[in-house]
Amino acid sequence: MRALRSGEFVEGPRECGAHEVREPGREGRDEAEAVRVRETRGGRSLTALSALPVLTGPPFRVTGRRHADPLLGGVGLQTFQTIGGLIGLGILIYGTKRGFCVPKATWDFGPHEKWDASWTGSIAASGKTEFHPHMTQFRAWLPYAIIGLILVLTRIPELGLKAWLASFKLSFVDILGYQGVSASIDYLFLPGTIPFTLVAILTIGLHSMKANDVKDAWTTTFAKMKAPTIALFAAVALVSIFRGSGVNDAGMDSMPLALAKTLAALTGEAWPALASYVGGLGAFITGSNTVSDLLFAQFQWDMATQLKLSKEIIVAAQAVGGGMGNMICIHNVVAVCAVVGLSGSEGMIIKKTFWPFLLYGIIVGIIACGLVF
Repeated sequence: MRALRSGEFVEGPRECGAHEVREPGREGRDEAEAVRVRETRGGRSLTALSALPVLTGPPFRVTGRRHADPLLGGVGLQTFQTIGGLIGLGILIYGTKRGFCVPKATWDFGPHEKWDASWTGSIAASGKTEFHPHMTQFRAWLPYAIIGLILVLTRIPELGLKAWLASFKLSFVDILGYQGVSASIDYLFLPGTIPFTLVAILTIGLHSMKANDVKDAWTTTFAKMKAPTIALFAAVALVSIFRGSGVNDAGMDSMPLALAKTLAALTGEAWPALASYVGGLGAFITGSNTVSDLLFAQFQWDMATQLKLSKEIIVAAQAVGGGMGNMICIHNVVAVCAVVGLSGSEGMIIKKTFWPFLLYGIIVGIIACGLVF
C-alpha cells in the first residue's frame, strides 16, 4: 500500500483489511510478470513497514512508567497506557503523511475475478477510488475521543466512578441449587454498555444523523450480530461450565486445570517449551488473555515450583501464550467474521490461523528454554 494524500481515499477488499491501488500499466503485463512484481514489491513493502513499530513503541514505555510524583501516583496505569497509544498513533500518522518508511511501490491482490472464493463474504469488494468528506476530522474523531476519555475516567478507582458503576449488579446466587456456584453481571461497568452503547447514542446528535440513517445503522448492526450472538452465548456458557467445574463435592480440579496437569505430567522438565500452549488453551476457551491468566497462572507458578524452574519465566510464557491464543480464539474469530461479512467461515479461518499459532508457540518455547536452562 502507499501513503494517501489529504482528501484521497482508496477502497479495496474490505474483508482482508487491505486497500487495492491500481498501478498504471499493470493491465498490460502478462500474469507471470504481475505475480513476480507483486511478490518483489510485497517483500520490500513489508521491509519498509516493519520499521514503523519502532517509532510507536517508545511512547508505551515512557508513558507507562509509574512516577514517584504524588500528583500522578493515583492516576492509574491505564491512563498512561491510553496516552501512550494516542502519542504512538500521532507519530505514525505524522510519519506516514511525510512518506517515512512508506514503500514507493504499490501492492494489490490482483483482479477481483481471480480471488479465491473464501476471500469474500456478504460484503462485496469495491473499486471506489473517490472520497468526499461529509464532516470535519474533529467531528469524525470525537466519538472515539469520548470513548477513550470515558474508559479512563471509569477505570480510575480514585475518581469513584468505577465503584459506583460496579455497584449495579445482576446477581445469580446458588445456580441450579448448588451452593457456592454464583455469578453476577456488572451491567453498567461492561465496556459494551459504557462507553460503547452510550457513545453510539450520543453520536446520533454529534454527527447530526437523520432518522433514516440511524435506523439503517442500528438495523444493519443487529442483523450482523444475530448469528455471532448465538455463538457467543454458547461459548460464554461453555467457559462458565469449565470455570465452575472446580466447585464439586468430590474436591476434583476444574476441567481446564485437570487438562493442564495431565499435559504437565507427560512433559516433565520440557515444560518451558510447552507452557505457552496452556496460555493459548486458556485464551481459546475463554476468549481472553486476562481470563486465561486467571485460570492457569497459579498452576504455572506451582509447576515451576515443583520442577524447580524460574517462576517468572514460566508465568511470562503463560501470558505470551494467552496473547497468541487470540489467533484461534472462538470469540474473536466469530466477532471478526461478523464484522467483515464472513459469518459461517469460522472453521476455515481457525484452520488457517492454527499454524501461525503453533509456530509462535515453538518460538516462545525456544526462548523460554534458553532463559530457564
